[in-house]
Amino acid sequence: MANGKDDCRQGGFYMSTNKEERLAVGKALHDKSLSTVDCMRKYGISPACVANWQRQYEVSVGLKSPKAKAQADQSQEYSGMSKEQLLKELMRKDIENARLKKGYAVRGGGTEKEFVSLSGKNTK
Repeated sequence: MANGKDDCRQGGFYMSTNKEERLAVGKALHDKSLSTVDCMRKYGISPACVANWQRQYEVSVGLKSPKAKAQADQSQEYSGMSKEQLLKELMRKDIENARLKKGYAVRGGGTEKEFVSLSGKNTK
């Protein structure tokens, strides 16, 4: 995106739109008055671009939070913890990491704890 323009390539050409146009299309997608396929045909854009435009609209009206904000919320969660709580969380994450390296995960807790093998699953 340069100078407020979003370039989405589909079919060998670029469709250049401004933010207001993207938000209008995103609103139509969100309201279901325009389908993804119709939007792709009308504007000559890719499915990923259609999803991005809809997400931009949803973020602009507050229906969804931006991805960067979600990461900031997690750091705020940690900032409210005491030193002992932080150490306990760090130890819990280290144990989870070690289990994943050995090829298993734990589901549930207490007497309902279940050890699940990850063989055949990609953990990377």
